[in-house]
Amino acid sequence: MDVLTLRNELETVLVEYLGVYTLGNGMTTPAVSVRSSGESLPAGTVVSGLELIILRDPALTPVASYTNRQAFREWNVFLIDWSRSTNLTSAAGIITWYYPDSTVSTVTVPEGLGPSAQMRVTIRTAPDGNSGSGET
Repeated sequence: MDVLTLRNELETVLVEYLGVYTLGNGMTTPAVSVRSSGESLPAGTVVSGLELIILRDPALTPVASYTNRQAFREWNVFLIDWSRSTNLTSAAGIITWYYPDSTVSTVTVPEGLGPSAQMRVTIRTAPDGNSGSGET
């Protein structure tokens, strides 16, 4: 699975939960982004509601089976509630239902350094590109 496929699938399954990016020019778009670690949104972008961030580069876990060598991809996805009104557990639950090999953890953010309501979901996709559910 590539990052664009993952992004499109997550935007579809979380459509009822997603917040909004208001860009510097006033245009709006669903609050879903693919970024490298440490990368910021474009200047002037304002986030409201639930933001979904997908880290661009997955971790790779090698799998050796007989003469074939492959690797699982583990994508780190962050759910950030800027409004403190979204049920992050429900949103994470949808992801884990759609991608059964996922794990969820709460991200602890010191007060004053960002929104305290954050979760990280690690989505593991099989070497053949499919999610663990076989639905992709």
